[in-house]
Amino acid sequence: MPFNLSGRENLLKAIELLKEFDTKNPDERICEALSLQWCCKAEFIVCSHCNHQQNISGDLRRMYLCSKCSKQIWVTAGTFFDHVRKFRPYLATMYIYERGVILSASDLSKLLGVSLSMASLISKKITFLISEILETSGREVLSSTLSAVVCRRSIETPQRQHPLAEEVEIRKELALRENNVQQPESKMPEMSRAEAELLELLSEIPMTFSEICQRMRIDCPTASATIVFLELRDLITCIHGDRYVRKDKEASDAKNSIEKDKGKTKYAKMVNRFIKFVEERFQGISRKYLQLYLALFWIFMDRKRWGPNSILSFCTSSKHVPYQKILAYLTPTDVKLPRTITV
Repeated sequence: MPFNLSGRENLLKAIELLKEFDTKNPDERICEALSLQWCCKAEFIVCSHCNHQQNISGDLRRMYLCSKCSKQIWVTAGTFFDHVRKFRPYLATMYIYERGVILSASDLSKLLGVSLSMASLISKKITFLISEILETSGREVLSSTLSAVVCRRSIETPQRQHPLAEEVEIRKELALRENNVQQPESKMPEMSRAEAELLELLSEIPMTFSEICQRMRIDCPTASATIVFLELRDLITCIHGDRYVRKDKEASDAKNSIEKDKGKTKYAKMVNRFIKFVEERFQGISRKYLQLYLALFWIFMDRKRWGPNSILSFCTSSKHVPYQKILAYLTPTDVKLPRTITV
């Protein structure tokens, strides 16, 4: 693999940022106290056993005894820091990300002195929460649009096949499900004589409702019912001025294809920037966590939204992300690109 100059510069920036972080937070004890402060924004905590509100006084601790039922109350329970033993790697990662420096799990583990699996878990927990925002505010594109960066295997990759085979298998399953859902609906009754005559009468030239009644010599209720049935079959459509035309399926498919191409062109710049982002920092990724890497890309590009303390504030106000949930995560067929980019 060729020498990656951009990746080296990125790592050097991260080293300087870590020095800044260690100056402000020199040991694990201070990192734990800072994390607890963010978790305990209120002046009391609620006991999960008896729902008693326990006032917090004096130095913050991770565990209190309930004054009513004498059972343990864990401050971090149900929060982002639930079951976290060492707080420094989490806070340091957030600090570096908030300054626009994104590292691979390998570089992050070496920088923070933690295992590769721990570095990967920290990054995924952060991006899992941020990707939930993208689900409601991002631009939707097909995951296959970003297939240029997919070159690493995952547990979802079929045996002895290229990582892109995941995309093919997902598309096949999706098409099969759609066919199974559509099959019962496709059993429509045979076309009546009136419907066949109206379909033959209509063309690309618009025809009003009254003209249809006159040309077919039928009353208004019969004409109305015939039009409704043909619209349900998706064979005719009503246009402006209460006029009807025959639907051209091939023209409709071509129009949809053009709209998709326009969408690809519209987001081409964003897609190219994401591809470059991945190549410089990760060289390649798996399809399984593609959406989480898009969340990292959003952090990197949108410096206004994800500035200092933004990730820490967001994560500490969110719920716990279990490891099993991350392990079971799978990027959907339609991924979400960031909508706003502020460098």
